Amino acid sequence: MKYFELGEKKLSRICLGTMNFGQLGEDKAKEIFEYAYSLGINFFDTANCYSGSLSEIYLGKFINDLPREKIFITSKVYFNDGKLSYDGIIKSVTDSLSRINVGYLDLLLLHRFDKDTSPRETFKALKELKDTGKVKHFGISSMTKKQAKIYFKEANNHNLSLEVLQHNYSLMEREENNDLMPLIDKYHLSCTPYSPLAGGLLCFYEGKDNINKEIRKRVKELSQKHNVNMSTIALAYLLQQNYVKAVIIGANEKSHIDDAAIALSLTLSGEELKYLDDAYIAHKHEINT
Repeated sequence: MKYFELGEKKLSRICLGTMNFGQLGEDKAKEIFEYAYSLGINFFDTANCYSGSLSEIYLGKFINDLPREKIFITSKVYFNDGKLSYDGIIKSVTDSLSRINVGYLDLLLLHRFDKDTSPRETFKALKELKDTGKVKHFGISSMTKKQAKIYFKEANNHNLSLEVLQHNYSLMEREENNDLMPLIDKYHLSCTPYSPLAGGLLCFYEGKDNINKEIRKRVKELSQKHNVNMSTIALAYLLQQNYVKAVIIGANEKSHIDDAAIALSLTLSGEELKYLDDAYIAHKHEINT
């Protein structure tokens, strides 16, 4: 496993997403979690809304006997009563801490931009969470550059840092990444993309049409060349982007984690990266807020 640093902790460059834990059921989810941890994965992503909060509950059970300082937990706030209002945030984080059974979150992400709440109110809550030690780091998820700039300005007003960007980024979906690139560069954001396999288009769902279907053909070609699965090529591409610190994967089987681990040691050549880049077709992309 390979790692990057955020604050005082070293995080695995493979992050296990837990959105599907509720669908997997507790026993299967535990099997996946324990296998990931055995490979050195210590970075886990959840949210207050995943599987009706079952993902947080299961994660709390799974980490119960593990050293807290060796686990890095991300949760999110927005899809809850009050969204990013002061009361909404404080209650949501309090509930998340209770479900996961921990005293603090390593990282809290603002899951979306809240147009109905003043940024000042939102960051008043974040400042309180920081000062009381309930959240160590903050970041944003799935916003436009215009929206994100509002939050960065307000963070500065409250003497807080937004350090992490979680966004929809893959070989087939780069519009959000391109829009946010000026902020990624300016604030040296640690990017942890979700849906790195484009919802399965880069490893299965071959029959589904997509404007960037040519990329799928090239990924398949390179997977055969390197004798790996297609998902490994897609993940290796992202992991070789300088600003991408980790990729968030969902796993239904242990083999999905193996594919991701192999991607860490697979170096695509400059020509291969360009081959994948050249096939991309820009398209309209709207963020659902």
